[in-house]
Amino acid sequence: MADNLPFVNVNLDGLNGADICDQIKSLSLGTLATFFINPTTLWCGLLYTPYVKNTDPFALGSVNYRLGYNVIKDNSLKERTTEGEPVKIEIKTVDSEGNRITINSNTNFTGRIDKHFTQRISDQPTLLKIANEKQYLSNYAGYEGAINSFLQPICAPGWKANILDDRYPERNGVYMIDGTEIIFGQRGGKIKVEIGPKIGFNPNITTS
Repeated sequence: MADNLPFVNVNLDGLNGADICDQIKSLSLGTLATFFINPTTLWCGLLYTPYVKNTDPFALGSVNYRLGYNVIKDNSLKERTTEGEPVKIEIKTVDSEGNRITINSNTNFTGRIDKHFTQRISDQPTLLKIANEKQYLSNYAGYEGAINSFLQPICAPGWKANILDDRYPERNGVYMIDGTEIIFGQRGGKIKVEIGPKIGFNPNITTS
């Protein structure tokens, strides 16, 4: 991502690449995503914040999928719903001088509050970005999961997937691809495409 998100008092000695990616996600309260957008480039950043603003942080390739035509199987593409009032995020920390800091995500509602504490982030602008990202993630409603396509057309993580479904048009839209896996079997090869957030999704909240 373009902006740096500073962490403090973090020791990654002795960790392999996969462990470091897991640690980054844990330190960011589950908000920072990391994956290879090509064999030599590891991307790390926020996904839901730019996508709710209808922007694409990658500007890589795109692929068209029409369910029932060039998609072999789509039954793992499920609708994700939210229940009850939207979730507001509260993050507490202590800075280097021992001052207690509380950051709330940008909302105009006083519904459910999901509270967190971190000792690895004390920079307030960073805490606000993390809180807002976690808020978007917690309140996301839409389709997610995976589809299985043929080996053509090709795709990669970070690409945009334009999904068309004649039977369920509510699925139609442009989604981020956040993972791919090539699988070979007796019937040939296929690509399992992990579907991430929809570009321009409705966060189902009112922000201040």
